[in-house]
Amino acid sequence: SESSSLKIRRQAAFKLARVGSDQAIESLKLGLLSTNSFLKAGIGEALGQSQNPKAYEVLLEMLHNEDPIAVRGAVRGIAVRGDVDAAQVLEKVLFDCTYSESVRGEAASSLGEIPQPEALQALARATNEIQDEEIISQIWEGLGQRDFSETEQIFSNYLSSPNISVEAKVTALESLGNAEGNVAPFLLSYAAD
Repeated sequence: SESSSLKIRRQAAFKLARVGSDQAIESLKLGLLSTNSFLKAGIGEALGQSQNPKAYEVLLEMLHNEDPIAVRGAVRGIAVRGDVDAAQVLEKVLFDCTYSESVRGEAASSLGEIPQPEALQALARATNEIQDEEIISQIWEGLGQRDFSETEQIFSNYLSSPNISVEAKVTALESLGNAEGNVAPFLLSYAAD
């Protein structure tokens, strides 16, 4: 119902996704016809929680939506799956220049939430290949969400590179504020820099 508040409509989307029946997924697909970008993004996030295989198919279709806000919701929904396939799909989005910076950045950040080695490898590769500052920030945000024992070598290699700007290095170090594990000794080595 277009007359209901966005909050109520998003809650309904999550409830339908949890129901997970084919009929519920069809109802969510109808919701994607809305003109409200944030509702479509919420539907994408909700679909990621559904166990129905058709939900994942809808998420993959949503990646081709012209509305970047809706696509970012689909990216977050795909990340919820947390499997190898999700990591591979989001890696493709991250490296695909036809997507907007905001969508590619969302893919980078979401890869940090996927506990698969493929997700970590995609983010490590991105630190070397992607130059866009906005996306780089999201790449480090994604890496900063992971356990530091997994990412220490990536951070160390990046920060010791002479070709990286001071600003980019600061962005990388700041992202460690969210990292799990003992980052203090590593950060202290840069405290006097």
